[in-house]
Amino acid sequence: MAALSLISVPALMRSQSEDHVAPVDVARSFKRILEKGGMNPPLIALVACTNGYLAWSYRPGSWCQRAFPDVDMVPYLAAAALTFSIIPFTMVAIIPINKAMGQKAEGLRKPGSTSSGKSSATDDTQELLGKWAVRNGVRSLLALVAAALTLRAVL
Repeated sequence: MAALSLISVPALMRSQSEDHVAPVDVARSFKRILEKGGMNPPLIALVACTNGYLAWSYRPGSWCQRAFPDVDMVPYLAAAALTFSIIPFTMVAIIPINKAMGQKAEGLRKPGSTSSGKSSATDDTQELLGKWAVRNGVRSLLALVAAALTLRAVL
């Protein structure tokens, strides 16, 4: 997930600014990258539910807590919350940008636009990609912190 923010999106931004690739082509490339390496909500839900189940299993008074009194439920609970929070964060912060870039990919070369697809959208494309990279970085950090909490709880 973080590789998109650290490698792919900066490469797209650079290709537009340095190589003068048309915004429509950058938007199309972005769309293709997302199709191949996008988020996997079922996997995120599975990981969140697994951590939630482990938190529930180690709640005070449970047989797991009695059998393994040194295991704390809090890291599992925090990891479940962080992992699950990726989905609404994506829906609120990232999907609108994905839609805007998708519209650019489909709509910039309509009749009446220039053949190269260059317009005032150049700055807009760069801005959208920058916002997306930062927000995807936040999403990646949520997953990283959740994984660290789970690892801490296991070890």
